[in-house]
Amino acid sequence: LVVAVVLCYYGWLFGFYALYMLFESVRPLRYLLLASSISFSIQRVTLPLSALESVVLPAIRSRNRGVMEVNNNGVSTPQNDSNAGGSGWEFFTKTLLSPHVMMGSTETCSDLPFRELVKSLGVNVAFSQRLYATHLISEKQYRESHLLTSSEDSMFIPMICSKTVETFLGACAVIQGNSTAVCLDLSWGTHRAKNGGLGRELLKSPQLVVSMVESAVNEGHKVLCSISVQDESEVEACKDLVINLEKKGCLGFVVDTRDPTFPAMKSMSLANWDVLRSFRNFASTPVFGFGSLNSAKEMSQFFDHTNVAALVADVELLHCPPLFAQPMLLDEVIMTYFDHWKKYPFVLPSYVRHHIAFMGHIPLSHYPALVDDLKHANTSTALAAFLDDFRKKMAEMAVDQDFHVCTLRPLYSHNFQTKSNPILRFAGDSDQVSVAKEWVQHMTEKCFLPRDYASQTQSLLFEVNKSVERRLNRIAMKKTLRMSGKPLKKKETKNVRDDSTNKSNCDGTLSNKRAKRDEVNSEAPPQKGGEMEMEAKTKTKQQGKRERRIRLKQAMEDPMGVRVAVDMGLGDAMSRKEILKLSDQIRRLYGVNLRAECPVHLYLTSLNPESLVYKQCVRRNVGFMDYLITTSSESHSTIFKKQDVVFLTPDSPNLLIDIVPGKTYVMGGLVDEQIIKNYTLDRANEAGIQTACLPIKTFSNSIEAQYAPVLSINQVLEALLERFGGGNWYDGLMKAVPKRKGFRLSSPVEIETKIKSMEEHIVGGIFYPPQMQQQQQ
Repeated sequence: LVVAVVLCYYGWLFGFYALYMLFESVRPLRYLLLASSISFSIQRVTLPLSALESVVLPAIRSRNRGVMEVNNNGVSTPQNDSNAGGSGWEFFTKTLLSPHVMMGSTETCSDLPFRELVKSLGVNVAFSQRLYATHLISEKQYRESHLLTSSEDSMFIPMICSKTVETFLGACAVIQGNSTAVCLDLSWGTHRAKNGGLGRELLKSPQLVVSMVESAVNEGHKVLCSISVQDESEVEACKDLVINLEKKGCLGFVVDTRDPTFPAMKSMSLANWDVLRSFRNFASTPVFGFGSLNSAKEMSQFFDHTNVAALVADVELLHCPPLFAQPMLLDEVIMTYFDHWKKYPFVLPSYVRHHIAFMGHIPLSHYPALVDDLKHANTSTALAAFLDDFRKKMAEMAVDQDFHVCTLRPLYSHNFQTKSNPILRFAGDSDQVSVAKEWVQHMTEKCFLPRDYASQTQSLLFEVNKSVERRLNRIAMKKTLRMSGKPLKKKETKNVRDDSTNKSNCDGTLSNKRAKRDEVNSEAPPQKGGEMEMEAKTKTKQQGKRERRIRLKQAMEDPMGVRVAVDMGLGDAMSRKEILKLSDQIRRLYGVNLRAECPVHLYLTSLNPESLVYKQCVRRNVGFMDYLITTSSESHSTIFKKQDVVFLTPDSPNLLIDIVPGKTYVMGGLVDEQIIKNYTLDRANEAGIQTACLPIKTFSNSIEAQYAPVLSINQVLEALLERFGGGNWYDGLMKAVPKRKGFRLSSPVEIETKIKSMEEHIVGGIFYPPQMQQQQQ
């Protein structure tokens, strides 16, 4: 029996046979020993596997790191002369839980909803966008918008840009409790970093960097550093600095080996794996490196070549969030991100537009019209409407089921140059530029990509944030603050900026200006009643807004008031560009009526919620659903009585002289860059509605001037409001008609004289020429 048990442990096949032959006659004992042999067998098999997982695999991944020693938990850590290396690996294994993939820091794109998305798809750790230390310390609005975290956003490491020990310690104190660690940025190399003395500029003062890290470690903060190196000479130059930082308590390094002088943007260039391996050879703490991977299959090759602790990915995840997880449909990924964003209303829509532009750049390259919708989608309603159209277009253009898969898209194909040198990530790598060109050629031949794919994608990704972006962000932030019930202070709205376009928004520049201004204000003698005057002005402004809305509501409730309607059912006669202009004119139309002393009741008729006109009004006008305007999908001829309706068209021979209460004045919602003669006039005549035009030419002096008396709907309303409020046509037309039209109005006396001469032929405020009057009779 003893021999059988021993054989079962060391050679379980022989032991099993021995037990079977020994206890053939005693069945209960035979079954008991049979179960014992199986248990020994399982232990014998699983023991090598557990040893392989806890000892052998870490040793393989950590070769060239130094002498390996197994601690009490079975985790391999390197041993060297400095305690910094051991503490760094302990932080990597116990705090970060040995991540394989990290989301790298970007300049403006690492927002909370996107971090939650990539973490749900297998990314373990995420860095924030670059944060200015001085703004974190002094600006509450900046902290609230850039330090948003949640329970799903664990393992969050802010990337701090600072150039003094004091500001770095202050930023660490602000962030403490909301993050796993902090990372000092030494890799930023743009002109903004150079002007502010940040990023790579700090490498010129290694003692300052060491002091910043040492001070933060002494305060109890966990500190990482991000360094940018492009060749072997730069690796040797920063070697002493890295060793000193490790001695002072730095727990690891994020190494970026991409070229900052890349033509388009640094995040699109390729990392150098050979330089990354050279850096790893002398570092005793964990190294996290950018890999520039095109697929998840290259991950093992990346780890074998560089021997780093974890992969850092930014542009890969921006294009394809599930790159390292299971393949997902593109519309599913975008809708999942949109659902995450809706939970955090203070995240600006510019982030959403940026991520959607990256993720959906292939379908969007087929539809430039959708790109324009995306650029102007600055509310959740507008974004939801855009996504509905986007999913419909994707269904229409689908050729096979794999076309929607995110992993189908290469990450660098849109950024290649027609005449560029081969781009290799390591010695022996295939040229990524040639691979991208072959892919684009193959996809273009199958009509998966448009012929101008490169230019279309470059325009989409690099022109999505322009001056309009800052304006839309300010409008969205004002509306968000107003909806949240917070007081809308001037200082809060002034500081709402888009970091991607604000060139002077760098560490120290704005803060120094504010400090000087505050110093001057503190030295100046206090002005009596200054705060009271400011408070009184604020109350007066708010009171004015309330009074304007009250006046407008009263005009809408007055049954005998003047009504002005815009026929929005002319979308078929306009191009998409003209429809966009019409939606902008609706915003100006509402603003003119809201500010008027004697407003009118505005109507938008024939406005179908499924039409492109309606969708553009919602997308391009913040708060369109809250406008004090009556909207209807029915025609104006159905809503109003025909005898009370006057259709204003520039082609009418009749002149509008007076505004009659109780009447409804209809304007055609038409923007025709190529003027369609008699289009609205024929439409009104078919409906049996009387027509009129503004007396622009009649009251003009310069008859010889060549100009078209065609105005936009907001300009027409401005002239009507002036006349309805008791003013004369001179003042109304001077406000409404732009100076570029090239005419001069007659004097007010001459205009009144002309009106008196027309009184015999004026019926219901409309002057009918004698010939027209005879035809009507």
